[in-house]
Amino acid sequence: MKAGKPPSHWRCLSPRLFVALTASAIVAYLVVLYTAELEPRSLKVGHLIIRQSLSALILGSQLNSSDEETMATEPPCEPVHQIIFIKTHKTASTTTNTLIQRYGMKHNLSFALPAGNQLFNEAKLYSRSMLFRRAPQPGSGDIFNILANHMRYNRPELEKTVPDAKYITILRHPVTKFESTFGYYNFIKGLHLEGHVNPLETFMKTPETLLHKYPLSMNNQLRNGMMFTLGFDHKFDDNETVINKTIERLDKELDLVLLTEYYDESLLLLKELMCWEIEDILYIPKGYRSQNRRYEMSDKLAQKILKWNRADERLYDHFNRTFWRKVEEYGPNFGSDLDEFRRTQKQFYDGCVDNEKLKQNAFGGREDALVMKRNSSHDCEISFMRVGKFHYKMQKEMRTREKERNPESQTSVKGNIRNRIKRGIGRSL
Repeated sequence: MKAGKPPSHWRCLSPRLFVALTASAIVAYLVVLYTAELEPRSLKVGHLIIRQSLSALILGSQLNSSDEETMATEPPCEPVHQIIFIKTHKTASTTTNTLIQRYGMKHNLSFALPAGNQLFNEAKLYSRSMLFRRAPQPGSGDIFNILANHMRYNRPELEKTVPDAKYITILRHPVTKFESTFGYYNFIKGLHLEGHVNPLETFMKTPETLLHKYPLSMNNQLRNGMMFTLGFDHKFDDNETVINKTIERLDKELDLVLLTEYYDESLLLLKELMCWEIEDILYIPKGYRSQNRRYEMSDKLAQKILKWNRADERLYDHFNRTFWRKVEEYGPNFGSDLDEFRRTQKQFYDGCVDNEKLKQNAFGGREDALVMKRNSSHDCEISFMRVGKFHYKMQKEMRTREKERNPESQTSVKGNIRNRIKRGIGRSL
């Protein structure tokens, strides 16, 4: 046995507890020694106990505080199942949404879904009145676990929808995000900029005039779009005080802000925050914007875009700084963990994606979409599932479960329909 190292069967005890037990043993022995007649053999055994106890007492006192901390290991963390993902536009948010969907499906979690299509009403702040169902689907639990579709951040209403959730969002540099939004949603058509050599450059010459002249449903994304999604009102686009206060509040309310430019690093931070496994953050990119929807970017044009999107610039700069602080807090293993994740991610991608095929100008000409390999795994299939398909699949499943749970109500509904038809026929006769 090495000097200064307690026997293996003693290491599970904290030093303070060990000293207390040892002292108690010594006292107990002395009481026995002086209150009973001991045979010589028993006396020798008693002396041996005292010697071992004193040795242990000395060793225990030599243990420093770091040994005590090492011995008192922390309990393992619990995976997070309460999630609100504030899905911003053109930031890799659909790719992120998909991996959150996959996690929820694999763990039978309940989703808070929009009533209509895959988006909540983005012109207004989120409210529970926008939900497809006001309660979780039968059999999934008493509360919603996940809300991840496009909506405008409204903390009080979200807390009532998914209680005790971790709040996640993703940001992209305002210049590349703005150019991507402008091209992907084909604003040149709505703003009547067809025929211009660089429609984006033309727009930035008189953006306010064009937005006022041609009001569009997605115009809210053509100035400070990320801030708008995070609950910011456009009437404060030029108000530095409100911009700063909004960012300060978001800094306190959001648990993690991912960055598109550092996507793998972001997912590693997500895994750490959520206590997930590497398999939970594997992803399939949701296509690449078609070349005919991309625009040349000069330094002068980039500066105009930054000035026009001042609130988004301030937002991105702030959370860029906090992002790297979180990387530092992760610890010295960040680099090696990132390498391991990227190796696993490459294996997953290669196993799912047919690199010899690419659907050009898919989804209305907006994307060059990846193609899944034939006979791929179930994880590949649900990782390829886009938000719209997932949305309608979940709505259908919720309706089916409701029918199975309440067959009488469904029968009465059909009976009411038949009665209304009969009454209508009677009136027509």
